[in-house]
Amino acid sequence: MPALSGYVFCMSILSGYPIGAKLLADLTEHGLITREQASAMTVICSSSGPLFLLGSVGSVLFSSRKAGFILFFSHLSAILLTAFLLRGKKSGQPDSPISLPVGNNTDALLYSSMLSSVLSVLCVGGFIAVFYLLSQMLCDFLTLFPFFRKTPLLLSVLSGVVEMTGGCKLLSESGSVLALPLCAFLITLGGASILMQQIAYLKKAGVPIGRFLLSKAIASPLAFLICLLFCLFQ
Repeated sequence: MPALSGYVFCMSILSGYPIGAKLLADLTEHGLITREQASAMTVICSSSGPLFLLGSVGSVLFSSRKAGFILFFSHLSAILLTAFLLRGKKSGQPDSPISLPVGNNTDALLYSSMLSSVLSVLCVGGFIAVFYLLSQMLCDFLTLFPFFRKTPLLLSVLSGVVEMTGGCKLLSESGSVLALPLCAFLITLGGASILMQQIAYLKKAGVPIGRFLLSKAIASPLAFLICLLFCLFQ
C-alpha cells in the first residue's frame, strides 16, 4: 500500500463512515494513487468513528462506556486482522514522490472545498433518510408474521442490515447477551445505507469494489467473534 494509506486510515478511524471512501475517491481522481491501490486500501479505510461507537452506541444506547470501548476495540481489531489476511505481496518498489497540486487561487480552492463538503453532507443525509425509511417498512412488514414477532433479535439484525443505526437501537432494547456482538457485526458491515454511500464514492472514481466487499464479508464476522469473546470473559 502507498504511504498515503496511513493518512486515510487515521482519518477514517477518527471521522467514521464514509470519510475513508471519499478520501480514496478524491486521491484517485487527482491521480495521487492508482485505482488498484485505492481498491487495496479500502480494506483498512472503511471504519466507524469513536464518537459513534463510544458515544452514540456505548453511552447512549447501552448506557455503558465499557460497552463502547469493547465495540471500538472489536471493530478496529477486525479491520486490522482482515487487512493482515488480505495483505498482498510487497512490490519492492519505493513509493513515487507525491506531487500535490499547487495553486494561488485560494478563493477557488475554498469554494471547491465548501461545495464538496455541502454536497457530501446532503448525499449522506439522503442515504440515511431513505434507508431508515426502508428499514422501518421492512420491520412493519415482517411483524405481520408470527415467526418474526417471536424472534425480535432476528428482526433487529435484518433491520440493521438495511440501516445500521436503527438495528443497533433495536438490539440495545432486546436485552439479549448477543446484542453487543451483533452490534459489532452490523457496525463493521455498515448496513446497506453505509455500503451504498461508500460504493457511490468509489464507483464515481472508477475504483474496483470487489476487494472492498470481500473485506466487509470477512471483517464483520470477525468483529462479532471478538466482541463475543470479550462479553463472555469480561
